[in-house]
Amino acid sequence: MKRIILLSGFVLTQTIFATTLTIYNSNIALVQESQEIEIQKDEKEFVYDNLPNTLLDNSVDIKLPKEVTLYSQSYRPKRISQQDLAKNKELTNKLTFDIKSAKTLKADVKLSYLAQNISFAADYVLNIHKDQVNLTAWIDITNNSGKDFKNATVNLLAGDISRAYSHPQPVMYRSNMTAMDKTAKPTHKAVSSYHKYTLPRKIDLNTYQKHRVKLFGAENISIKSDYTALMNNPLYLMGERSSRVTHNIHLKGLQKELPAGIVRIYRDDEGEKLLLGENSIANTPKNAPLKLQVGKDFDTKVTQTMHSRNDTKTAFDVTVTYKLLNNSDEDKMLTLQIPFNKKQSSRIHSKLKYVYTKGNLVTFTLKVKANSERSFDVRFQSNRR
Repeated sequence: MKRIILLSGFVLTQTIFATTLTIYNSNIALVQESQEIEIQKDEKEFVYDNLPNTLLDNSVDIKLPKEVTLYSQSYRPKRISQQDLAKNKELTNKLTFDIKSAKTLKADVKLSYLAQNISFAADYVLNIHKDQVNLTAWIDITNNSGKDFKNATVNLLAGDISRAYSHPQPVMYRSNMTAMDKTAKPTHKAVSSYHKYTLPRKIDLNTYQKHRVKLFGAENISIKSDYTALMNNPLYLMGERSSRVTHNIHLKGLQKELPAGIVRIYRDDEGEKLLLGENSIANTPKNAPLKLQVGKDFDTKVTQTMHSRNDTKTAFDVTVTYKLLNNSDEDKMLTLQIPFNKKQSSRIHSKLKYVYTKGNLVTFTLKVKANSERSFDVRFQSNRR
């Protein structure tokens, strides 16, 4: 009996087979490999070796010529004992296919399988300059599968795929960060409910190594800032409380899909760069507005003070004074969000306009001039039940 060994030994360093990796942002990749082989008539089996340590063996799918009948497959994962280590013995994962060929032939054998611990993650650098920003998107591809992929075509699929069950795998360390040519840009295509990005050239994706790829860059994006404070429920306020003000920036919808990742926000004025904050964003479709929290605003503060209470056994009746302080050298629009119910019996009395947002937040938006303060009273009434 003659045995055919695929992708073993020195062959791994050659580019005589085709490899395509489709990597999902859920720590899994679909690997597709192919190679021309010769199969003898009445061949009984062949072995496909050098597989990832994290192979999901029940995901293996092989495509053979119609003249070849496949009966079964068996998988033997790599097991390394202390004696093997002492002898410097190398063992590999192997798939054995039981076959029968009607004739001797040469053909392409195509194999696909899923492997874990191959992943990608997006991160973004956002540089603020006055009222505009520049945004650069990067992708980090990490291979901790235990297998090197040579001269591979790499696709990145952004989206949340449904998984029936998980396969826990040991955590590996990453090393050797590399970067792609900045002039080469991945191509993009919508696929079903996902978005696929294809790297512009084939790469060697070695195990325990990270590749950093520039996804795209966008310049001169207009932004708006807002300053928001979340207050306490006035019905249960006693005495005085202060709230810190959060600085947010809003970007108009981009003509780009944004894979889920971390956005790092910098202020870049005349070459001086400062980190202002970080945000995590979900998978964001194109043209969708983006709200990012920069951080707590040092120069603004909101104080809420109970002015008076006239509660009864059946109803709340409280008047609260809100004082807004702006110690910065620029005018700011401050938004106050006050939790309150929307019962038919509830009443709000104020000289300033307000709206309900997010269901039950009484929201005031007002301008506070530079280096000044502003205050106003609001009366809240509501039945206890």
